[in-house]
Amino acid sequence: MDKAKLRKKMIQARLDLDRDEYLTKSNLIISKLKKNSDFINAKTIGIYVSFRNEVNTISLIEEMLAVKKICVPKTKNHEMNFYTINSLKELKKGNYGILEPDNDKLVNKKDIDLLIVPIVSYDKDHNRLGYGGGYYDRYLKDYAGKVIGLAFTFQQVEKLPVERFDLPIKTIIDEK
Repeated sequence: MDKAKLRKKMIQARLDLDRDEYLTKSNLIISKLKKNSDFINAKTIGIYVSFRNEVNTISLIEEMLAVKKICVPKTKNHEMNFYTINSLKELKKGNYGILEPDNDKLVNKKDIDLLIVPIVSYDKDHNRLGYGGGYYDRYLKDYAGKVIGLAFTFQQVEKLPVERFDLPIKTIIDEK
């Protein structure tokens, strides 16, 4: 299956989750994330704001604002950067309907200890399929910190088609 078909299939499967199943699985994944040593030790965390049934990060962001420096992505001109937020009230809908920081508190990527990234699909070799814009691949290319991907188990496939710019993710947390 090509990337575009697989992407469409996986996003639809995610959207088809019923509310209870979605919340139960998201909460399981988030509780596993909170026990991860990279997460515990990170002082500055870059984290996506969940959208269209991605593993839910909103309540985690809200909870962590008091204890860690939280920064979330904003895209502009095919580039993605992370900006510090102190409250969910600082977010507004951006280009793709995704909540983005409405401020200019840019964080240098070398100051981010941990990046938590969304996944559309992944394989047993930890290759990640995203939305196809290449934002995370470009951002991660010269990022030296730790990276954790969050996904539901049903998003795993045997083998993803991989291109030279695709970067595998060492740690992927799912509900199993």
